[in-house]
Amino acid sequence: MAVSTSGHQGSLTLWAERNLGVADARLHGKDRVAFIESVTVADVAALPNHNATLSVFTNEKGGIIDDTVIVRSAGPWPSQ
Repeated sequence: MAVSTSGHQGSLTLWAERNLGVADARLHGKDRVAFIESVTVADVAALPNHNATLSVFTNEKGGIIDDTVIVRSAGPWPSQ
């Protein structure tokens, strides 16, 4: 999974562990929250910036496809 578009209004990052490999995608744009909420069970709109939540991807019948971690960021991730 690899999705990235330009934008400076924040981003969502998804991690999905699949077959012992980790895929990540960073989503940008005004519809990113609505999109993620349409394919997962996470309440991303209520997720504070620089926080994460465990969720699952669902199919059109509500069955679980895979698990994921969603991270919400309002900009660059803070330095550690």
